[in-house]
Amino acid sequence: MNANGSLHTRVLRIVLRSDLPDIRLPISDIIYTSFNKEYNISTRHENGWVELSSFTMAKGVITAANAFAFFGPDLAANPRFLEAPLAYPEDLFFTAEILRFFWSPLYRLLAPILMRISCVQNHGRLYYSHSRGTPSPTEE
Repeated sequence: MNANGSLHTRVLRIVLRSDLPDIRLPISDIIYTSFNKEYNISTRHENGWVELSSFTMAKGVITAANAFAFFGPDLAANPRFLEAPLAYPEDLFFTAEILRFFWSPLYRLLAPILMRISCVQNHGRLYYSHSRGTPSPTEE
C-alpha cells in the first residue's frame, strides 16, 4: 500500500505545493466562475432569495478546481470533460449498492462490467477520442 500511496503523497505534498503560487489565481477564478454558474442557474424566489443546492455546488466547484490542478487549464475549461468526474462517484456508489446483492467472490468479475455499463465509460471514450482528434461513435 505504501508504494501506491507514495506517488500521490509526492504530488500533493511536493509538486502541487511548489506550484501553489502559480495556480492560486487561476484556481480562484475557477472557483468564482463555478459559484457564478451555479448562482445563475439556481431557483429565484419572489422575496429576492436564491435557492442553491449546496452539495451540487460544492461538487462542481471542487471538480473544476481539481481538474485544473491535475489536468491543466485546457481540460478544466471543457464542460464536457467535467461531466465524467462529476458522474463517477455517483456511478461508483450505484455499482457498490448493486454488488451488495451478489455473492462476494463475484465482485471482481461484476464490478468492471457494471462500471463499463455506466455512462462514465461512455464519457471517457468520447474524451479519449476527442483528445486524439478521431470522432467517437456517438459523434459520427
